[in-house]
Amino acid sequence: MGIAVTVATATTAGCDCSAAACAVATFPESARDLHRVTLTGDPVFGADAGFVIDPKTGMLADIADGGSMELGTSKGYAARVAVNAMGRASICTPGDKGIPGVKAC
Repeated sequence: MGIAVTVATATTAGCDCSAAACAVATFPESARDLHRVTLTGDPVFGADAGFVIDPKTGMLADIADGGSMELGTSKGYAARVAVNAMGRASICTPGDKGIPGVKAC
């Protein structure tokens, strides 16, 4: 689990969106970066539990890969992160314990 990003630095360029793919960095680099946050259950994204965002369109490469995953804490807070076919992510709280500023699912 993590987020892949392309970052332009003084020594490297950002993603060339005319290319089929880009070299990316991942976050988190280690599980310690996600202190006390866990993936609760299996992610539900298409057939392979993952998705790819097409860099040219910003949409999912396979529109059937839209889905969601849930994150939780030891204190009972939870968040559901969903990604639709357009590549748009949304977040909501599925449990009884809400997160301030995040709508209920």
